[in-house]
Amino acid sequence: IMNNGGIYSIKISGMRGGHSGVDIDENRGNALIELAKILTEREDIEGIGELLGGDADNAIPRSAHAKILFSGDQDELHNWAREKTLEIQTRTDNAKVEITIEETEHDGEFHEKHILHAFVSLDSGVETW
Repeated sequence: IMNNGGIYSIKISGMRGGHSGVDIDENRGNALIELAKILTEREDIEGIGELLGGDADNAIPRSAHAKILFSGDQDELHNWAREKTLEIQTRTDNAKVEITIEETEHDGEFHEKHILHAFVSLDSGVETW
């Protein structure tokens, strides 16, 4: 993807996290999954430069961040982040959840958002089939 818009870092933090083998059934929320879901909602997020989160292989991520290529209105993006923060706080019953957005730089490539579909199809917690 060509870089024709602004580059922003978007971060979700304050999730409860925990051990993936002990706390997985408590539906604490997974920051990587939550971030991937909200990133796919916006048409003006045109690309993903990176998506990182979690402290260990066996931990439920408390925070995650992504670098995004954004072509829309910056003020509207910040308003949307506040709305999403409140939505996730309510759904997870956790007032510590926060979504922050800052302008940044990214030297690498941007990828189309369809790479997030695997995350978006998952829910936090135990998966059963």
